[in-house]
Amino acid sequence: MIPTVEQAKELLKKYVTKQEFITHNQEVGKAMRALAIHFNENPDYWQIIGLLHDIDLELFGEDLKNHTIEAEKILTKENIDPEVINIIKTHNDATGIKRSNLVEHCLYAADGLTGLIHAYVLMRPDKDIQNAKVKSIMKKYKDKAFAKGVNREEIATVETTLNVPVRDFVEIVLEGMKKD
Repeated sequence: MIPTVEQAKELLKKYVTKQEFITHNQEVGKAMRALAIHFNENPDYWQIIGLLHDIDLELFGEDLKNHTIEAEKILTKENIDPEVINIIKTHNDATGIKRSNLVEHCLYAADGLTGLIHAYVLMRPDKDIQNAKVKSIMKKYKDKAFAKGVNREEIATVETTLNVPVRDFVEIVLEGMKKD
């Protein structure tokens, strides 16, 4: 089954209790929706993938070896389409599964980028994403001391896998994150 966006949101809340993880999944969902629109793909489908991509993260925290493996169990139990599960599994390098298509490459890069944008918004005096600018985010992207946990190399893969400059990718993701 491929859930609706609303069903995916409910499923997320069923398995994730920490607001920071719910927020992260929602932000990746918004980013994926914007990327789908940009690439003329199915926005609901891509948003669902973003919403569910870290459904198991609360179980593992920093131990990423099992991340997405438990997600596969959860999503299989919930009768989620195997294609959705496989796409989600590709965003964790520890699985060894190679990314081979547009949605997988977008998820991989958007995951970290949304974290960087979120961190940037939190340090702003107004804490309002609506006032965030691509130029300012690019400065933080280049500052390796800012949001050290965000792997810039993962984000930079968009230049070779999608043939999209990082700045353009940031703009698409930021605009998506600004939408309700």
